[in-house]
Amino acid sequence: MIENKLCAVIMAGGTGERFWPKSRAARPKQLLCFTGKDSLLRGTINRLQKWIPVENILVVTTEKLAATIELHLPELPRQNMIVEPVGRNTAPCLLLAALHVENKGDPVMVIVPSDHVIQQNDRFVSIMKAASSVAAASDVLVTIGINPTSPETGYGYIMAGQLLTTEGGARIYSVIRFVEKPDRLTAEKYLAEGNYYWNSGMFVWRPSILLSSVQEYLPGITKKLPQMRRAVADNNQELMNACYHDMPNISIDYGVMEKAKNVLVIPGDFGWDDIGSWAAMERIAPADADGNVLVGGECLNINSENCIIEAQSKLVATVGVKNMVIVESEDVILICPKERVQDIKSVVNQLRLTGKEKYI
Repeated sequence: MIENKLCAVIMAGGTGERFWPKSRAARPKQLLCFTGKDSLLRGTINRLQKWIPVENILVVTTEKLAATIELHLPELPRQNMIVEPVGRNTAPCLLLAALHVENKGDPVMVIVPSDHVIQQNDRFVSIMKAASSVAAASDVLVTIGINPTSPETGYGYIMAGQLLTTEGGARIYSVIRFVEKPDRLTAEKYLAEGNYYWNSGMFVWRPSILLSSVQEYLPGITKKLPQMRRAVADNNQELMNACYHDMPNISIDYGVMEKAKNVLVIPGDFGWDDIGSWAAMERIAPADADGNVLVGGECLNINSENCIIEAQSKLVATVGVKNMVIVESEDVILICPKERVQDIKSVVNQLRLTGKEKYI
């Protein structure tokens, strides 16, 4: 495994709760198809294999999803599946991946989520190759920023500084700061200023650089490093379980990237969408003459406008409905105003609190 100086890490442990009820605990968003016949996870690994051999691709996921993903990706070597004992956000996840490859020649790690849509695969590969060259040559943490097309309030932003260089047609900037999800007026200001990028959650670095950054900025995780190294070296799942359950739940953005001084950003202009909620269907699927996006199944709409409708086994008929999300699944029907799609996670939380896990 990892026989050259480049590897990829796919983060595939997410639950996709904002896409409930289509996304479920046993069938999360990354295993669903949104464009074409391939799932988001399959599209991700296909894209990476354009320049990274499958034996150099790692998938980090949860115990609940490992067996399903193994069936989904039969070409992936079994030892390339890294199983987190429990979800602890992206900082512990990426630290665990780094520990698996740090002794393989300190390869450049290309880190991507499993549940994004990329429309221009060749451009994606070109940008990631440029990022990999920079990370191989310098002690830096590289992140991919997305050129914003609207004053989006659902994403974090990266404020780019000086243009440092270009590599393979990609522009490489210093990073001034990361900012949390803004309100509408602030997002409009960022869009007008022109040097802010959406935070894509994609990174490129060498494990040695990540590990040194973790040691500097995350002492709560650092104290577990010796035990985690031993657990990885000995394939000791019991020891890893003990380490992981004591881990803080913290993202790599908040824990490291917002604090580090050696962060660079490369704008990614390759048709990206993280399809974070049902509202994204309007960006990736065609609408009819009334602005309705119909996803699968049978729908009958009379005087209904600007709705997102998913039908599976039943006919969904609407009369005079506007600006709604309607999803019919095998055991659940969701009806939600489009402006409230970010609140769908609260439904899942309520189901969990009331003991109705069978619907999650």
